[in-house]
Amino acid sequence: MNKSIVLSILLGSLAGLSLAQSGRGTITGVITDTSGAEVAGAEVAIISRTSGLEPRAVSR
Repeated sequence: MNKSIVLSILLGSLAGLSLAQSGRGTITGVITDTSGAEVAGAEVAIISRTSGLEPRAVSR
C-alpha cells in the first residue's frame, strides 16, 4: 500500500476521536475544616475561566 494512503486512513480515523470529546468533567473531593473534620452542607463554586460560568453545588 502507498504510504500516503495509509497516512490518510490513519488521520481520518483519528479525526473522529477528537469530535467525541465532551465539555463535561467530574470533580471529586472532601471538604474539611482546619482541624481536618469533614464539612457537610458547604457551598462549592467552580468558576470557568473561559466561559465565566459559576456552577454551584452543596457538599453532602
